[in-house]
Amino acid sequence: MSTQLTETVVRIREMILRGRLAPGQRVAEAPLAESLGMSRTPVRQALPLLAQEGLLTEHETRGYVVRAFTAEDITDAIDLRAVLEGVAARRVAEQGASKAFLRELRLCLEDGDQIFTKRRVEEADEAAYAEMNERFHTLILEEAGSPLLAAALERNSRIPFAGPQAL
Repeated sequence: MSTQLTETVVRIREMILRGRLAPGQRVAEAPLAESLGMSRTPVRQALPLLAQEGLLTEHETRGYVVRAFTAEDITDAIDLRAVLEGVAARRVAEQGASKAFLRELRLCLEDGDQIFTKRRVEEADEAAYAEMNERFHTLILEEAGSPLLAAALERNSRIPFAGPQAL
């Protein structure tokens, strides 16, 4: 995939996940390309890829529509994440954890403890917690050493509120 196409996919994905493209909204190439400040070609190439990811659905006539996620979709994605991460944790336990991994995990947990020692989470703590939680999950996944698990979890994380950075 070209750098321009990758950037286009990432930018449109962010627009969807941040709500700039609303569920049910039709996604037309020309206006989207204009808002992104780029030609239509990478947008045209990006839309089917985002449909494969499940963020868009094909419109009955032509083009794409932003997919709406139900509460059940989000619950299923969170449940699936738990199963996949459980497999990753089991792999780490079975193959043995490296000293570097254990050191990084300990540091990560200490960061989390600092957030919770106040016995309340303040608004300023939300970003720090999200970063720490994402780092925690990433450490386990990387130590498991499975590209297939990593790809499945990365795709699952595109469901709103299902990623480790979600609060």
